[in-house]
Amino acid sequence: MLQTALAGVVADRSRIIFAASDRDQGLSLVNINDYPVMVQLWVDDGDPDSGPETANAPILPYPGLLQIAPKERKHINLLNIAEQEPEKQEQLYWLNVYEVPPTPAKNIDETEGQLLIVALRTQMKVFVRPNKLAIDVLDLAKWQSFILKDNMLSIENKSPYYVTYQNLSLSFKGRDYAIFQGMLAPYSVETVTITESELIDQLGLILKAEYIDDEGNAQPLALTVN
Repeated sequence: MLQTALAGVVADRSRIIFAASDRDQGLSLVNINDYPVMVQLWVDDGDPDSGPETANAPILPYPGLLQIAPKERKHINLLNIAEQEPEKQEQLYWLNVYEVPPTPAKNIDETEGQLLIVALRTQMKVFVRPNKLAIDVLDLAKWQSFILKDNMLSIENKSPYYVTYQNLSLSFKGRDYAIFQGMLAPYSVETVTITESELIDQLGLILKAEYIDDEGNAQPLALTVN
């Protein structure tokens, strides 16, 4: 059976960042498909089983339901309805974009297979950042610690911000070994087991990494591991 998934509502950025004092943020959505779609929006704490009826987050998308014509761009607002701002560290929520394509008007010939219409749910990070933090987000890299002991690498985020790593690797004799990608919460530690035997107990290993900045761009980071 031929299965075709139809999707294609994209945003004009990869993440949304609120200063705690911000009351709203704008976001553009574009339907790049050749057909109209109905889009439902809600913000939650990342629970995969949540929906618009059960979402519990201080960010409210408006409108929460909209139809977008083919190639059309529409603007939505995200409203910050929090009564109190976070005090010590950044908070993370998720904007859910639930896209429902239309039912095909014509039947598909059985010899060509069946068309599977898929309602697609994608998510975007929404950060709510306290107004006064002792550490500037531009200094995020300075507050990351990497300690290698035996076959365990400890990655510590000593900052009040979330940090997302991609392509974090250890380099030895000109070869890069990918070991981790993912997000660390503020003031958290991730421990990674090194399985490559040639890296264990070696001196002068170079750690190479890219982390994602506020604009969604990758920023390089390279240092010798302790």
